[in-house]
Amino acid sequence: MPNQTRRRIRNTLLLIIPFLVLLQVSLYLTLQWKFGAELNNDLWQRHVILFIFPHLIWIGSFYGFRLFDLLSYQHFWDVLQRIILASLISIVGSISFIYFQPELLLTP
Repeated sequence: MPNQTRRRIRNTLLLIIPFLVLLQVSLYLTLQWKFGAELNNDLWQRHVILFIFPHLIWIGSFYGFRLFDLLSYQHFWDVLQRIILASLISIVGSISFIYFQPELLLTP
């Protein structure tokens, strides 16, 4: 594998891993806020499993808009526009997933 390809994969992973951590921390804080002392390991695990698909929507959207590619960060306004568009698509996709799954544990 060429050196440049390895470097690009490494840089992508270095951007995706903190993004995944941010998604999990956000989920935990939201659950802590909603359930408080009632939050237990079983409830946490069920929500982690349920949020795999919305998290994949976010990762796919950000990847599709090349936000995990360091070489694409050249113009601030272009990057900001891509972040906003990727976020809007991710929000709509995630909300659609939650609302159109009537048997799902998740409710707003």
